[in-house]
Amino acid sequence: MSVVISPNYVIPAAASADVADGRNPIIGYQTIATVAHLTSTTQDASFPVSNLANPSTNLKWKGTTALLEEFLTISNPDGADIDYIGVARHNWGSAQIPVSVERFTAVDAFTKLLLHCNGVDASTTFTDSSPSPKTMTAGGNAQIDTAQQKFGSASALFDGTGDFISTPDSTDFTLGSGDFTIDCWFRVNDAGTTRVIAGQGDSSGTLASRNFILFRESVGNFIRATVYQGGVGTTITGTTAFTNAVNIGWHHVALVRTGNILRLFLDGVQEGGDAAFTGAVTDSANQLAIGRSGEQSAAVDWLGWIDEFRISVGIARWTSAFTPPLAEAEWSELITNVFLPDDGPALFRVQKLAYPFIRIKLKPGLAIPQAAVLYCGALLVIQRRIFVGHAPIKYNVQSRVVNGKSESGEFLGRIVLSEGNKTTMSLQNLRAPWSRANLPQFFTAAREIPFFFAWRPSDYPNEIGFVWATNEPSLLISKQTDLMQTTVEMAGVV
Repeated sequence: MSVVISPNYVIPAAASADVADGRNPIIGYQTIATVAHLTSTTQDASFPVSNLANPSTNLKWKGTTALLEEFLTISNPDGADIDYIGVARHNWGSAQIPVSVERFTAVDAFTKLLLHCNGVDASTTFTDSSPSPKTMTAGGNAQIDTAQQKFGSASALFDGTGDFISTPDSTDFTLGSGDFTIDCWFRVNDAGTTRVIAGQGDSSGTLASRNFILFRESVGNFIRATVYQGGVGTTITGTTAFTNAVNIGWHHVALVRTGNILRLFLDGVQEGGDAAFTGAVTDSANQLAIGRSGEQSAAVDWLGWIDEFRISVGIARWTSAFTPPLAEAEWSELITNVFLPDDGPALFRVQKLAYPFIRIKLKPGLAIPQAAVLYCGALLVIQRRIFVGHAPIKYNVQSRVVNGKSESGEFLGRIVLSEGNKTTMSLQNLRAPWSRANLPQFFTAAREIPFFFAWRPSDYPNEIGFVWATNEPSLLISKQTDLMQTTVEMAGVV
């Protein structure tokens, strides 16, 4: 069993110093991870994500591949506080599957241009949603189209003849010698003609003025990207054809520099291999445009739709095969690339916030990921520690046995009729106001549904269990001290 403490681990603030050091018991009984709020990128038809609330080993969620990233996403429409995700009966341990936890967040500082392309149908207003918004100008007949969109309400429509969206050069577009990512969703509407998705350069197409160009070539209808340095271009060509008859619909493209390597991804799969690129990308002083190559007016303008166009400087958002974005949003890591030591229940703790979405990212590993229990919500941090008299659920196996002579008379032995993990949580010297405010709700829930329990999460990170109450817990009060106490009997899964 394992507890994963994230780098930004915090103990929620409380009225007293009793819960300040991380050694108090924690209970995860509140969960928003219901069927209505839980989704997965893939699921085995026989093991859907709706099974992720059942500790049975025969009812669980299973992905469909070990080769791509998998996401388990929990939505939080009611704005509840979240500070943990608990998982049990999984196969993510023993370095089988790298695990991360991510949050839905505002657009990050690496984003230098971001066009969601939403708005009123036929509008020529395009809004940059980056932290430093640029003024965007629609040229030709480029316009908002509500009939097509990948995300949101609309996309940008281009008719292939003089349509583009442009903005003057900015220091934000200086790609330099570091990492960068240029990505968007596209939908083509012809075949056999070169069509430019985006680029930056002068009106003559001078190579020395260009920093990049992303386009679909006429021969083969493959996506191609070229990055320039001093007038010399380094090109990567994809291997998948995109036309209005072949691979129709929306597709994701990402041009990524990571270190001294350029990579091109189509729908999350790398195509064209690694291309070596050292030094700084040409810093163009000309317009950047979506739908054409910067300021150059030529018969290669985009014919089709573009959505979620983004330029990110200082970050390689993807370096290997990935699942393309699932929404017009950004995700940032809360817990990074954890390798669980075993397959016991795992508790991921994060800073307590009302995350609108939070998700588990399972990176490609040695097995198809699966899990039977996933809880997500706010932990109850008990006011007082348990100092004596508690046996951690992991070590407290109780058996129902028959001892003595067997019925056949052939041997003497110990016959085990049943076996399980049971323990008792005895809490004493609790302040009455805190007890009345927190424990009755927990007692009500504990009678109905299981909960995650950790005795001393910072001192004993391996002593956590997925348990349920086997008695009817209640609060008792001492007349002498006005302090309260309770005892919860528990059985559990380890």
